Amino acid sequence: MSEIVSPVPVYALYGEKSELPFADRLHWETLASRSSLHDFHISPHRHEQLFQVLHLTRGVAEVTLESSTRTIAPPAVIIVPALTIHAYRFDRDVGGTVLTLFEADVRAMLDAHAETAGSLATPTIIVKADVALTQAIASLLDEAGRHSEARGLALSGRVSMLLAELVRASRRAVAANQPAPQPAVRHAQAFQRLVEQEFTRQQPLAFYAAALGITPSHLNRTANAVLGASAMAVVERRVMHEARRFLVFTTMPVKQIAYALGYTDPAYFSRAFSRSAGMPPERFRAQRTHPVAQDRARA
Repeated sequence: MSEIVSPVPVYALYGEKSELPFADRLHWETLASRSSLHDFHISPHRHEQLFQVLHLTRGVAEVTLESSTRTIAPPAVIIVPALTIHAYRFDRDVGGTVLTLFEADVRAMLDAHAETAGSLATPTIIVKADVALTQAIASLLDEAGRHSEARGLALSGRVSMLLAELVRASRRAVAANQPAPQPAVRHAQAFQRLVEQEFTRQQPLAFYAAALGITPSHLNRTANAVLGASAMAVVERRVMHEARRFLVFTTMPVKQIAYALGYTDPAYFSRAFSRSAGMPPERFRAQRTHPVAQDRARA
């Protein structure tokens, strides 16, 4: 199988494919300074090795993270891990800052502590940033603007504090939207995490049930009750979501997409996609406006 190549722009910073323009392990700039160069519309792109925190303090923003789009107002904070496809459309009077760190640095700092290991791996919108979080951002920016003695040590400490507040705020954002999980919900969440790891391998129901330590019938009952579909329908739903992403954000042939998603028969993949989307993959792709093509047209 040939290597999967996605045409979604992968930048150091938005619009820059060259070496990172900063010597420190941190970069910061105002939202207006970057977005004004692009008529306040940042097209879909991703960063291969960078972790970003966007702090919106003035104006309304339309935010796209992966396939979800929503409109937010300040005070808000957006967490964008590496490889997340994201896009923005800002009011012309936008205020705020975007902070950029290396994903590897963030992972190392979080994983050094058991209670935060694996945190901040999901793109998250914190719609009401609290005082502690906004102060952590302000403190980091204040230190970053200086060139005083022991600056590197001070920046490291302030980045650590910011990450701690981001972990706390992101967990509160999740907790505010769902009650403490019951056993069925915990099983469903564990199943979804396993699906994320395995959905391209075409694993059978028995594999997922055994990995979770429950019977296939128990898994099916749980999936139907919590996720609204049978276990294998949940897996297929995840596969078809990925298929849509490939079709919209890449120029890979349908046959290659089928192989990338674990299908040995591209025709079977096309039939499965047609059942899911109501049309063949070629037509689905043709009906979607390709963001990269839009970027090239404006260039």
